[in-house]
Amino acid sequence: MLFEIDSNYDEDYRFAYNLYSHTAIQNGNNSQGTLPVMIADPDLTEIAPALGLTADEYFNTWKNDFSAMLTAVMTTPSKGSLKEYIDLESVVNFFMVNSLSSNHEMEHPKSFKLYKDSLDGVYKFGPVWDFDWAFTFDGREGAPANTPMVDNNGDCGGYTFIKALLSNEEIRTLYQQKWNAFVKDGYPELKAYMEEYATLIEPSAKENGVLWPADYRVDWRLSESSFDFRENFDKLKAWIQQRINYCNEDPNFGLHFLLTLLHDNFPIIYLPRRFHGNQINSGGQPLNRQRSNRFFKLFSHNNFPL
Repeated sequence: MLFEIDSNYDEDYRFAYNLYSHTAIQNGNNSQGTLPVMIADPDLTEIAPALGLTADEYFNTWKNDFSAMLTAVMTTPSKGSLKEYIDLESVVNFFMVNSLSSNHEMEHPKSFKLYKDSLDGVYKFGPVWDFDWAFTFDGREGAPANTPMVDNNGDCGGYTFIKALLSNEEIRTLYQQKWNAFVKDGYPELKAYMEEYATLIEPSAKENGVLWPADYRVDWRLSESSFDFRENFDKLKAWIQQRINYCNEDPNFGLHFLLTLLHDNFPIIYLPRRFHGNQINSGGQPLNRQRSNRFFKLFSHNNFPL
């Protein structure tokens, strides 16, 4: 069963999951406190009759199953395990790709896909999809590499869900291991592949640039032309290197804006350098409770004990 969490809430079988009351309402309304969940595939009206069920009955079975996974993510303490519900390696792979590309679609969220082979299995994250709001684009061209992938709840509760998921220590440990392995071995392979692919498509990029030259007067999206392919490719390579440097230094791997950590049993909040420029070293600056009261309301479930 393929699920999609997407603020474009437009599939026939859908529900809104409340991240705080842990309830799911079929065709419920979206808000920043909910996740908009849909079944993307298969067509339940085709599958359910073969099982002796109506489409609604089969949908409710899967809705309850998916909701149980979401509730586990939102309520399991950071030192607990989510292996019973999700495939941890797929979670890490999914977010490594999206963090490396700084894919801000996760914030809304949009095109956030998960699947499960059977009801007695676990949920796997992916496939990855939708990267038009990523890399150097964040509502405008020229977005810097040193920004978190998500930093607020967007249209719906994507940030809250991602923050809860990635506070799990088992996931964070695996993420660090796989990220280090990627930087050491996978990144050189990625750079070689990019060079190979760039050489392959450069002739057609040049032709496209001749056919559609840069003309900002026509549309802001034509402010640049693919005729300058090699120059833009060099910019992309430099941006990716900067992104990797940022993710290496950031305590949250470039994934999200805030994470509450316990230090000597006292909660502190870390702010990324996006908000403090060069003032922040070693990934963050702890704030005391008096100076950070306005942030504490963000943390209201068991993953963030206050």
